[in-house]
Amino acid sequence: MGLFRRIATNDHEENVEADIIENLNNILNSKRTFSTYLKDYGVADFSHFSAKQDIIDAVMEEVEESINKYEPRVKVLEMEELPDTGPFRMSFKMNCIIHKSNKSIKMVFDSLWNNFSISDID
Repeated sequence: MGLFRRIATNDHEENVEADIIENLNNILNSKRTFSTYLKDYGVADFSHFSAKQDIIDAVMEEVEESINKYEPRVKVLEMEELPDTGPFRMSFKMNCIIHKSNKSIKMVFDSLWNNFSISDID
């Protein structure tokens, strides 16, 4: 969390959740071996898969590994695919524990652009 954000507001829980979303977006939208000197930071390119189910399985596995390693404030309890949102999109819902409270995080993976969007914590 940025220093300015810590000083500017007193709502610690909201700041933590915003910081978690920001960090998850950074981790999951970093391309493995290109974004940093850490070899396993980020997510690999999935363009070499031809079957949608192979992409789904690989995405879910890498997302969970990356979160477990680089966002210790979040523990993924389960991840499930949501119904199709379009031909080049896959949506997932992650059930997580964030700071000892059960929360759900909505994640959308755009397979056309190989891009993740973490939007909500319920």
